Amino acid sequence: MVSGTVERLLQERMSLARATGSYLEEVLHHDFDHIAAALTPLMREKSDKALRDRPEIRQALSTSYFGTVFKEGAFILDADANPIANVPEADPLFLKQDLDLKSLTLQARASSLPIASPLLFLRTGHRPVIILIGSIKSSDSRVLGFLGGFIHPASDNLLKPFEKGSIGTTGTLQLLDATGAVIAATREKSLFTVTDHGSLLSSAIKNKKEIRGRCHACHEDQKNGHAREMEVLAFAPLPTLSLGIAIRQPENEALAPAFVLERRLLVLGLGFIALFLVFTGLSVYSVVSPLKRLTRAVKQLEGTGPEQKLPSFGKDEVGQLASAVELWRSRLESEVRLTQWNLSALQEIAEYSSREIGVEAVLEKGLKILLEFLNFSKGSIELVYHQKIFSIANGLSGPDLKILREALEFRHEDSRKEPGKNAVVLEVFELQQQTVVSARLSLMEDLTISSLLTGTLPPGTNLEQRRIQSILHQIVMSLANLLLHEEASRRHKQSREFLQKMLQTQEEERRRIARELHDTLAQDLAAHRLELERLLGHAESYPADPQFRVKVKQLEEKAHDMLVGLRQMLLDLRPSVLDTMGFLPALHWHLERLKKEHGILGKLSVENEKLRISPETEVALFRIFQEGLQNIVQHAEAKNVLVTVEQNTSELLMSIEDDGKGFEPSSLEAQPIVHRQGHGLGVLGMKERTLLLGGTLTIQSKPGEGATFMIRIPLDKIAENFL
Repeated sequence: MVSGTVERLLQERMSLARATGSYLEEVLHHDFDHIAAALTPLMREKSDKALRDRPEIRQALSTSYFGTVFKEGAFILDADANPIANVPEADPLFLKQDLDLKSLTLQARASSLPIASPLLFLRTGHRPVIILIGSIKSSDSRVLGFLGGFIHPASDNLLKPFEKGSIGTTGTLQLLDATGAVIAATREKSLFTVTDHGSLLSSAIKNKKEIRGRCHACHEDQKNGHAREMEVLAFAPLPTLSLGIAIRQPENEALAPAFVLERRLLVLGLGFIALFLVFTGLSVYSVVSPLKRLTRAVKQLEGTGPEQKLPSFGKDEVGQLASAVELWRSRLESEVRLTQWNLSALQEIAEYSSREIGVEAVLEKGLKILLEFLNFSKGSIELVYHQKIFSIANGLSGPDLKILREALEFRHEDSRKEPGKNAVVLEVFELQQQTVVSARLSLMEDLTISSLLTGTLPPGTNLEQRRIQSILHQIVMSLANLLLHEEASRRHKQSREFLQKMLQTQEEERRRIARELHDTLAQDLAAHRLELERLLGHAESYPADPQFRVKVKQLEEKAHDMLVGLRQMLLDLRPSVLDTMGFLPALHWHLERLKKEHGILGKLSVENEKLRISPETEVALFRIFQEGLQNIVQHAEAKNVLVTVEQNTSELLMSIEDDGKGFEPSSLEAQPIVHRQGHGLGVLGMKERTLLLGGTLTIQSKPGEGATFMIRIPLDKIAENFL
């Protein structure tokens, strides 16, 4: 509103400036045309000298300029800018002395309308004047001469008709020339001075541009010299003349109505704000106070039973909120109780299944929980797993189950509903005045559980499928875990029995091969060697071939080497020292053989030499020991090996430690067996034999720090596997 008021006031000032400028220009053009009309008929002489000799031209000029705005005088020039006549002075020569006639006439010749000069000071009397000059033309537009008039802005007071206009008591109306000088004003103080906005207004006159707005202006102040204050400025150039009208007024006076309106609006706004704050405070209090009472009442109900109710809060919004809170509270308490019961039932099923008491027992517990949930008395539950059927019924005989299943099949005669994976198909129907609830869940393709429950269901009861689904899920997951555990145990037992049989068969096959090699090939090689020795003893009887003795000697040596290799092979297949001397001497004998054949110094440390282990365990431990030494020979590049055997009351420990180059144990675990190409297969065999004994194999090694294989076998596992 204030901005609109200011805009309207500036628009009014602008309209006043335009109207004033148009009026002044109209007066000047009118008086100029009046004189020109009187002189044009007399200016038709072709000779300038003839024009100067005609006294009637001066007479006509003297008569016609009287009563016009050109009270300071007028003059006539010929086409060459030479003075012809002037009034009121008789001598026209002063025109050439005081005025630049050439410049003025050039500007007038170029314009079809009269032009105005800037403010000039004539030497004669030092009079400030502006000159309005224009050309006098014939009917064929030929320039006959020039007519000019002197205007004294102060004495003529061109703006006098506007002194009592709507510019207030301190505002001023100014007429400015092209240089920004004040040539007329309603307040004489600023006459004949260049305004403080001279360059801006001069440019606006030149470009015929209007200016309006609020700006600073300098005004004399006796105490402070110059004081800056805000003004309202409206400037409009005259339509054709190089003059302009400026209206200037102090802002506090020009915009006084707007400022008054602003103050009133401010006071009114503050009043409205105060009223709004009071109203808001009352409104907040009227809402917050009941809410606080409701909050206190709700807090007082914490820990109480459902019989405690909220007090009445009326029928307004707070009362409706209290009713909603009470309804939500009752539903929440019911939901919490039901959820707690559901979680307790799920936990009970899980704990019950963890006892490993059988599938039927878990099904019976799940059926009992389902009947408690629905408050039914009769039902059955059935589990199908890999074509195995486990079924439990409570209160239902065989004929009853047959009737219920036939009724369910009849309902599915047209469209059989099959449950999706992890989704329960729940159906409720009436049969013989009893409610039948059928639930079916498929956890996977080969695991399905279904239940048939019958009883009396109160009207409007909402069966929550999600709770029945959660109970069935828990039953199925518990049974699946139980069945999978039984299956895994059975397969693990079969695997261990198979591996044990395979190792026993392998040992028996080694004994058989070793026995057959010893009884056949070893005996044949020994006999062959003896025959070669006999031939070598009679070699002197064959003098025809001097190389015969050498060849026989070579054959005898090869036969000896073959016999030694065969005996080593027999020792690897089944060392006889293990059967004849026992477990610990076999280890010691093997370490001596390691030093002899590979130059690796081995040491055996035994904490308790009275070991209580079966012959089968001795064979398995000896094979683990052999695999460990074989790995050291092939990969460790070790110089020393320490083997420690210890048996306490609970377990048997055997460690194999070397000072070789070591390795990273995790690299063997990360590498697939098919990609090992012989590396790590010995370690895998050690692990398998250790697991077969029910023990654990631990490997400690780092590159450059050797390796330690620790085998721990519980004594009860040894007894379990081999007794």
